[in-house]
Amino acid sequence: MSRRGVYRSVYSVLLDDPDFQRLTPRARHVLLTMRTSREIGIACIWLLDRTSLARRAGYALAEVDEALTELAPTPAPRHPWLYLQGDLAWLRNGLRHDPTANLKNAHHRTHVLRAVAGLPASPLVARFRQYYALSAT
Repeated sequence: MSRRGVYRSVYSVLLDDPDFQRLTPRARHVLLTMRTSREIGIACIWLLDRTSLARRAGYALAEVDEALTELAPTPAPRHPWLYLQGDLAWLRNGLRHDPTANLKNAHHRTHVLRAVAGLPASPLVARFRQYYALSAT
């Protein structure tokens, strides 16, 4: 990792997406902060540290929790931005819409599988694996 940190990419059309525009400004900011954080990794499923997220985004923890509730409402709509299960977070379509990653590439797929293997077994990880057709082994 360079002194500049890990490179993260996002398609610029995200900012004009109607669903993104419907989010509150705080939820948009929290989403982009998560997407560009070093912890998220290639798979976009990770152990979320809310305190660190609040510090980086510049909000109180309660404000971040409000944004997370907006991004991952319960019950979840058909296409939420985020799935949460305890401290486990999955930015839905973060991997699918990453212009630098492709699961058809054997190296990228291996990297994603290694990232997921380091997570605790859970229904959310199983759902992630099913969504991307990743074997459980």
